Amino acid sequence: MPGHTGARSYDTHSRERTQIHDDRSESPGSEPALDVLLIVCRLVGTVSSLILITIRES
Repeated sequence: MPGHTGARSYDTHSRERTQIHDDRSESPGSEPALDVLLIVCRLVGTVSSLILITIRES
């Protein structure tokens, strides 16, 4: 799964893509499937980074 290795860099990359997507989403006919995919990717990156932090601290 993407995001498990290098979670921080992946999270930053998905944020940059989200900013680009926000500019484009104002136009009508934006694809809701892309929005869902972006949310899922961001969640995977966030959860995996939280798991990595928890493993390091224990």
